Order: sequence, then C-alpha cells, then structure tokens
Amino acid sequence: MKSGALQLLLDFFAQPPAAPALVPAEPHYEILHSARRRTLSLEVHRDLRVVVRAPSGCPDDVITRYVTHHQRWIARQLSRFESLPEPRVPPQHAEGEPHLYLGQHYRLCLRAEARAGVTIDGDTLVVGGASAKTPRATSMALSRWYQAQARRLFPQVLTTCHHHPRFARYPLPALRIRNMRTRWGTMSRQRGMTLNTVLIQGPVECLEYVIFHELCHLSFFSHGPRFYQLMTNVLPDWEARKRLLESVITW
Repeated sequence: MKSGALQLLLDFFAQPPAAPALVPAEPHYEILHSARRRTLSLEVHRDLRVVVRAPSGCPDDVITRYVTHHQRWIARQLSRFESLPEPRVPPQHAEGEPHLYLGQHYRLCLRAEARAGVTIDGDTLVVGGASAKTPRATSMALSRWYQAQARRLFPQVLTTCHHHPRFARYPLPALRIRNMRTRWGTMSRQRGMTLNTVLIQGPVECLEYVIFHELCHLSFFSHGPRFYQLMTNVLPDWEARKRLLESVITW
C-alpha cells in the first residue's frame, strides 16, 4: 500500500476503453521493468513522480494504453498530493523539539543526568543518560524506543482487527515491523504483513486503517472496486482515517 507513496495494482487490460471526454493531459512517467513481475501497476509518489512497473519485455504501446486508461486516477492522486502539507523538516533532536507519539505532540527533553533510555513525563519525551549528549545518540535512542513501542502495540491491534468476521477464514498473518521510506504497510500471503514503524507516531485509528487495508489484500490483491467495497464494509470511515494519517505524518 502507498500513502506519501500510493500504489494501484490492477489486472492487465488487453484492450483500452473508449477515451472519455476531457481526459487530463498524459503525465510524465518512468518505467521500471522486472523479470519477476507478471502484471502492470502504477504508483504516484509524494514527490509527484509517476512510476509504471511492468514485466520485462512488455511492449511500449501496451504501457502507453495502460497509463492512458488510468489518467483520471493519476490526476486525482497528483492533485491530492499537491494539496497535502509540505513534508516536515528532518528532526534535529534538540531540546524542546516536538515529537509525535500516538498522535500526540511531546516536547523533547534531554537529561544526561537522568536514567538512561526514553520515558514519557507529562507532555515531554525524556531522553536520559549518554543518549542525551549528542543528536546522533538521541536519534538512535528515540528510534529504539519507537521500535519497542511498535512491537508492543502493533501485534495487539492486528489481532483485534483480524477478529473481524470477514477475515475469519484466514490465519493471523505473521507480522514484521520495520522502517520503510514510502509505504505504510505491505501484505504477502507467504511472508505476512509488514508495518512501518513510523505508524507508532500516529493515532491508533490510523494504525487500524493501515492494518485493515493490508488484511483486505488477503481477499483482493489489486486495488480494484471489490477491494474498496470490502474496505468500506469492514471500516466505513476508512477514507477519513486515511486523510488523518496523511495530515499527521508527513514524509
């Protein structure tokens, strides 16, 4: 799944539909070929890049028809990304800097004399011990702390979401948690679910949205009409949660 990077995986269209009126101008796009890929897919990224992933040897005219078929969708995604807030400035890990945890802002407090590690004290994230002495050490301590919180919370939320009757016939997916540059999460029936550690910074309802999204891929691999109908069935307010996630966590 893409957010900050969106991905549309659709079945291959052998014949394009009749061109609709007022189709947006064809966007510039890059093509990435892969010998392992069997279908075409589109990605629109937060930096407004449009990427087509195609099987090796896929004819250029087939790719062109595929992009033309999805021009309206591409235009919508580009417009949505253009309306999002500017990406945040990379953290400097300095005293008083705001940091997110579960959708709340906390002020960074550096205390070399305090107990080593990261703790929450009211509205502050306290980094103690040697980790408070340099920005690099503070960054590493916060990263470890966020990872630890994600490993504690994410499996609980996944288990709760998986209890939805729509997913009863599927075993609970294995869960991996790691830092990803462009995806909130991914799903593979062989490898299970992968969630981005950064989700620990957003509200729990946004984490639930990503998990439900990935669980729906157990039924439908591509982001087609049936996929979004299932999303609406299991999480009627998923679009609002998606907008909240994109407004709270900027890449």
